[in-house]
Amino acid sequence: MSPEALSTELSHYAFRQIRPGEVQSRGWANPNDEEASPLVYPANGFFLICLRTEDKMVPSSVVREMLSERLEEWEQKEGRKAYKKEKEQLKDEVFQSLLGRAFSKNGRIYGLIDPVDGWLFIDAASSKKAELFTTELRRALGSLRIQLPPVDKVSTILTSWVRQQKVPSEFKLLDHLVIEDLKTDGLIRAQNLDLFSEEIQSLLEPSREVIQLALSWCEQLSFVLKQDFSVKSLKFLGGVKTQASEIFTETAAQQFDADFVIMAETLRAFWRSLYGSFKK
Repeated sequence: MSPEALSTELSHYAFRQIRPGEVQSRGWANPNDEEASPLVYPANGFFLICLRTEDKMVPSSVVREMLSERLEEWEQKEGRKAYKKEKEQLKDEVFQSLLGRAFSKNGRIYGLIDPVDGWLFIDAASSKKAELFTTELRRALGSLRIQLPPVDKVSTILTSWVRQQKVPSEFKLLDHLVIEDLKTDGLIRAQNLDLFSEEIQSLLEPSREVIQLALSWCEQLSFVLKQDFSVKSLKFLGGVKTQASEIFTETAAQQFDADFVIMAETLRAFWRSLYGSFKK
């Protein structure tokens, strides 16, 4: 699908502000915050898209407190206990009264599409947010044929790297890991330690596996790899930042374009290397 065709499909589900009586809104927005720009930002063969979210925050504790007060007043007035249906009606009235005064929580979830290698990268802190992104994208497109990458058991490979004190040449172990005891389900967390030290090696009993490991790649980015093959805490390092700063740009739009291309190219190369080390 071309970026123009994809933008057209997303435009049918573009983001709009929450209307009175609604508790949430989801929709597609311009990735670079320019109102006139399309909903798909294409550059150097990559597509960037953005799902915008808005949620009305109504704390359940406040609802319970106000409902208790309303229920007490109602029962004193009626001279009897409220039935279940009457309680539900009062609860809805309380919720609606609070909804109009509730604060809005806004969020954005970005997705990077690499049509060349056939990957969708979702910048989300949790699997729940990633699933929201793919659900909304499937709703806009009608179908979305995607699957998680087929890989060998990640924890087994990570454990082997630490036990054998050897990792692929493009990677480097940092100073953080999490070990799970398969017998007790207990967790051991190590921070700011040499992961090849005797102290760490002594923790790697046969019944234990590394389920989370901090690594760097080609001195261009650092990240934490988890046993479900999700990448967390990804940060671009000095070399990538220097490369971006050395590009001359005159406008914010040009800078956005330059930063995006460098980020996307770096992620593609990183992912090829990482997936190549774990794929079945």
